[in-house]
Amino acid sequence: MDSGAGKKRPPPVPAHIKYRTRTSRSGQEQETKMRPSEVIATLTQASLASSHPEVPPDGPQIVEFLDLQNTTTQTSCSVELDKPIFQPYPNLLKFPQYEPFGVYEQTLYFRNNDSVSRRIRVMPPDSPYFEVIGPRLPGKMRELEHSKIGPGMEVCFIVRFRPQEVKDYKVDLVCVTEREKFLVPVRLCAAAAAEHVPTGQRAMLHHTNTSTASALYLCPHSLARHSCLPCPLTSIVNRHVHFVGPRARPAAGDEHAGRGRLRDLPR
Repeated sequence: MDSGAGKKRPPPVPAHIKYRTRTSRSGQEQETKMRPSEVIATLTQASLASSHPEVPPDGPQIVEFLDLQNTTTQTSCSVELDKPIFQPYPNLLKFPQYEPFGVYEQTLYFRNNDSVSRRIRVMPPDSPYFEVIGPRLPGKMRELEHSKIGPGMEVCFIVRFRPQEVKDYKVDLVCVTEREKFLVPVRLCAAAAAEHVPTGQRAMLHHTNTSTASALYLCPHSLARHSCLPCPLTSIVNRHVHFVGPRARPAAGDEHAGRGRLRDLPR
């Protein structure tokens, strides 16, 4: 009985999305200025972009070729040499969110692109934090009764992850077919530390010898210059951070043409 049977797994992905043909984008994307909340979301997300530099855009990396005559009687293959017989999905395995001492699982699919039945196996990872279970049939996740996968059929493996702390993890899964060995990288990136400075701060200025007050909205560079005003910061980190800001220069206010402004006092 599999101890991870009760673990939640991501829902299955349709085949037309998993194995769709890559198309190049026409034109250049227009660069837009990101808002502070969008920058924080980008920094703190614990996932990598799909266009990771270690993943070749045209498919997984083949590291070794094997002699078909030593592994099978079906020596003719209809799949090109620069592509593995079994097409993996995804090319880069990621775990979006994780906490220490948890157990997380992701499903790694393979489709036989050859015209005859073939075999595939995934070697045990060279890491104490990862475990590979399978092969299994997609859908009901039943164990295979035989090792051969028919042409155009799918097989899947369960990749189990047991982190000890929130940090970056890296391992390459070695996948072996009857013709080649190729890699499926597993990359986990911990959330980046960030200090959230608000886009502005509302401060109340009291006029001298009066009971009235006026509101003044300070932009971030004004907050940096006049740090004697309160500026709430939100720490988005997983570890304790000690921060000491710069000392504020003395400031005084005067009134000119009915409008209040801040100026620095001479030292």
